[in-house]
Amino acid sequence: MILKIELVDNQYIEIEADKMVYFTGTNRKMLWQIYRSIFYYFNKTPALSANIYGENNIELSVDELPVSKKNISFFSINNRESLYTQMTYKKDTLLFKALNQVSDDFEINRLIDNINDEQMRISLLIQKHLQSYSDSLTIDLRDVNYLELMKSQMFLGYEENSNEYPLEFMDTDDLVDEFLNLLKNHLMNATVPTWLVLSNLDSFIPRKAKREIMRAVKQFSHDYDLLVIYLGDTLNSIDLAADDMEKVVICAKEYHQLLPYDQLIKSVSMRYPNEFKYSPDDFIKSMMRVVPNAGSDQELFLNSKDLVLLKIVNELLNYETSYHFQDQLLTDAEANFLK
Repeated sequence: MILKIELVDNQYIEIEADKMVYFTGTNRKMLWQIYRSIFYYFNKTPALSANIYGENNIELSVDELPVSKKNISFFSINNRESLYTQMTYKKDTLLFKALNQVSDDFEINRLIDNINDEQMRISLLIQKHLQSYSDSLTIDLRDVNYLELMKSQMFLGYEENSNEYPLEFMDTDDLVDEFLNLLKNHLMNATVPTWLVLSNLDSFIPRKAKREIMRAVKQFSHDYDLLVIYLGDTLNSIDLAADDMEKVVICAKEYHQLLPYDQLIKSVSMRYPNEFKYSPDDFIKSMMRVVPNAGSDQELFLNSKDLVLLKIVNELLNYETSYHFQDQLLTDAEANFLK
């Protein structure tokens, strides 16, 4: 499908989006604009947003049709707080959706009716006491339903070493595990497509947890109706396969979606200065290190082979490559020391 995102008034990016999209690069402003547009499309836009997006506000379309806000479940993770929020009982969070799956359960509602009966007895006793010194005041404990009971009485924590702690104290790795459990439960029961935006993960999630979450959501995108949009400075701790290369979008001075793997490796090998000896796995890993630096005007300190690939990628995209090659050379003594 063709995903079209308005960055600012009448300025768009248009990319092929199939299950997973990886936005990366040195243009942090563009990465922020992409996140901002998608997030506020699905959430209430702040005042004066028309000054940025024009009278029509944010435009987001798939295959030239406006994205339906009502017919898509949208979730966004961009910091630890947003991860934690999905485990709170608030409207539209993953936990809210999960716990409300049993709101019509017969046994649960029977027990809630019993609670309301007991509350009525309590109110009668209190009223009897009140009448001993009041002529006209009355008291009534109102009935509660499932939603009200969960909102007012539920405390969510976690158990560790036989002790209970507030959820706020949970380690980020464990938060990721619980988030993935809730996300899978949601996807298994969802009746509409789900969009998940993962932004700036490197700033608040350890590498091991990032790899776990990226592996899981990639599998979920195959198993369920899920679109995952990743935005980050790097592609570290992400397992990309050959068929994932065309899902990578470079955010540099302009945006560039990579060619499919076969076309990409052919274009690179044709420009390689000598015989191209990369294995498919080595090529993908090197491209993952190189691609986020494409179009950068900063001096880069990559290994020598990565610098060669970076220069080829930059030539394909019409960018210059800035580096200090002399800094990459070792003296004979330094080379022998590393042996």
